Amino acid sequence: MLGAASYVDIDIDATLQHSDLLGLEGFREQFDVQRFRRLYEKGILDSEEYEQLHRISEELQTSQESYAMMNFIMGCGTKPIMASNSQQDNLQC
Repeated sequence: MLGAASYVDIDIDATLQHSDLLGLEGFREQFDVQRFRRLYEKGILDSEEYEQLHRISEELQTSQESYAMMNFIMGCGTKPIMASNSQQDNLQC
């Protein structure tokens, strides 16, 4: 996607976060079932998927044995400055 948008020097990286290192508190918001309600209402999630998320959310909040790990993928690049047509005409010799 970045290449199609004319970005150069494109890079991609991944990072992991685990509750053993960060604690569960930072994950509670990520797994709050209310965050997924609109996806369910719009039909993106079916009732079985939404119920599974609801159970996971409750277990994360209540179980002493809960843990979580999330993987974040990040992409970056440089968008070259594009000269306007009149500026390009002035640059040509």
